[in-house]
Amino acid sequence: MSARVWSAAVLAIAAMTAASAATAAPVAQNAATTPVPPAPTVATEISGLTATLVDFSASSDRASALSAQVRATNGSVNEITGASVVVSTTAQPLGSSAELAAFLEDPSAFSVVEQARDPELVVPDEEEPQTDDAGSEDEGGDAAEEVPVGRTLSPRQSTTFMVTGDDVDLGSAAGVYGMTVAVVSDQGTSQVDAVAFTWTEGDIPALKTGFLASTSTDTITTGQIVSAIEDSSASLAVDPTTLTNPMVFDANLFERDTWWLPSGNPDITSLAHAEDPRLLSFALQRTPASSLASSLDPGWIAPVPVVDQSTATLAHNAGAQALLVSHDTAEIETLRADAGDLPVATVPIGDDSIPVLIPSAGLTEAIESYRPGTVAQWSRVVAESALLALDGNPSALVAPGSRWQTSTSTPTLIEDFEELPWTTPTGLTDILGEAAPRSLSVPATAGEESDAPADYVAALGDELDPLATLATATTMPQDAYDAWGSVLTDAVRLSARLTPDAHTSLTNAALSDTATTLNSVSIASGSDLNLLSEDGEVPLTVNNELDWDVAVSVVLASNSPNLTVLDSPTVEVPAGETRQALVHVSAVSYANVDMTAHLESPDGVALTDDQQFSIRVRADWGTAATLVFTGLLVLLLIAGIIRTIRRGRKDTRTDAAPQTGDVEIENDSEEASERGADSSGTAEPDAESASREDTSADDGHKGQVSRD
Repeated sequence: MSARVWSAAVLAIAAMTAASAATAAPVAQNAATTPVPPAPTVATEISGLTATLVDFSASSDRASALSAQVRATNGSVNEITGASVVVSTTAQPLGSSAELAAFLEDPSAFSVVEQARDPELVVPDEEEPQTDDAGSEDEGGDAAEEVPVGRTLSPRQSTTFMVTGDDVDLGSAAGVYGMTVAVVSDQGTSQVDAVAFTWTEGDIPALKTGFLASTSTDTITTGQIVSAIEDSSASLAVDPTTLTNPMVFDANLFERDTWWLPSGNPDITSLAHAEDPRLLSFALQRTPASSLASSLDPGWIAPVPVVDQSTATLAHNAGAQALLVSHDTAEIETLRADAGDLPVATVPIGDDSIPVLIPSAGLTEAIESYRPGTVAQWSRVVAESALLALDGNPSALVAPGSRWQTSTSTPTLIEDFEELPWTTPTGLTDILGEAAPRSLSVPATAGEESDAPADYVAALGDELDPLATLATATTMPQDAYDAWGSVLTDAVRLSARLTPDAHTSLTNAALSDTATTLNSVSIASGSDLNLLSEDGEVPLTVNNELDWDVAVSVVLASNSPNLTVLDSPTVEVPAGETRQALVHVSAVSYANVDMTAHLESPDGVALTDDQQFSIRVRADWGTAATLVFTGLLVLLLIAGIIRTIRRGRKDTRTDAAPQTGDVEIENDSEEASERGADSSGTAEPDAESASREDTSADDGHKGQVSRD
């Protein structure tokens, strides 16, 4: 049993009414999974009294009771005596959504008739008939009138009033009325609330209702919208980049009537007036964040702030299936009137046309933002839909936009709206397919005063190609391009039209961020270089300050034939790191050579400007040094050979036998002397040789390039 059915039963029992009073109202809303917040407390005229309308029947007929539950609190130190809750309705039905809105804004401007109260009115006990002097009985005059019997509210205490009207009869025709709830006491009267009430006696014509939930903000908001509609048949228009795989499953997007919105919700009118569709093309090419959503191929709808020929033409040429207007669209009431309050009209585009989706104002506002999560919201949803049906509209579109305030009761609200006896849920595709919509006559351009300036749009669009080129150097080009380009579309987002001077600050910030991105991959600056050989490698450091890994080619160019570049190496640089690239070069002769270096994408497109530096080529110095070192090595080799021969001869002489003892002693003395001389003569060359060999090894290394 629903919450409102249960409430009606409790009210009936409390009032000791007939069992029929407990019958469910035909449009009672189902209970939410979490408690629904009560209607806001209304300031009172009775000192110290606060009262809240907790629940009431949004509709009733002759077979069901009108009911209301009010919670009253006496916050003063004095008693409030004779207190009753009185429920009244307008004397006449309200004829339109505008009249209903006027009543809800100021109910005191409307005449009302009391329908029920708690405690109920009572008839005083009849007095004993009186006998006059002639012995005849006095019949007591007219019958006694009903009189109110109120309650006493003790200080600092709360009391619940249960109002039930079993005999309410507003006639045989259905209609929408305003309802007031007030507390009446000996101390005065306090108004509690003013709400809509629908009398459902008689027939209410059928109304086809399309419900379009749209979101283009972020993943969190999209998740909330998906949760609100997942158990209903509502259509969904969504920015595909905000979807996740669980959302695709939860909302059953494979079966639901689904539409895409341009990513980032750009201001299509500003782009149309600037005659620059590049940012719109970027927004439409972005891939869904969800792998499951990537398999969908829905059409797209264009939310527009202005309906003019320029905007309609751009959207039509970009493949939009329809324009979608909202409460923020310029001249929205004129559009509704020109469309005859129908949900679809068209704008001619040459020999073709594009549909314009026009949501119902009152019904959309009721679901979107009118006292969300309260019983007053539900009663207005019932009333607004009944007014549309009673006015003869065959169909209506509900399209909550950026003002939609969802709550835990929103899913139940949408489900119960679709289950009203007179509503027939219809997909947006079917709404668009309705025959013979009216054709709108719109100006060539309008609303230019709120546009993003055309030069801003052009400057932002000019940055798309450089970003696309840089993205090709990353390991995930599409993801990188989408992330960087979204900064540009955000600068012309639709909501910026509502804030003066927002376009300037947004554009400057976007261009600054983009410049930082484009300069994040670079060649580190350094000093001039020396090349001391005919062939060598020029070291260049590549910086990557992006959040993406990159692979770039290092291109070195010489302006002199004295130095030739032999290759352009490709270097992979992880995100936030640096790597060194070695470029092979060949020198012809002595010269000072001016060089330029830049980075290129894998497709050969330049990513950076040329960086200039110089290389001092000293290739002949290297050749001369090599000859000198070679000569020294030869001399050292010859000296070694001579030394070896000399030592060999001495060894041969000392091997002969001595003739006499004197000779032997002399020879020994001479040999010792010679050996001493040999020993002192070879120590220095050995050290010198070692020193020369070290110097030769250092200076003769081929291919070294040194910095000053």
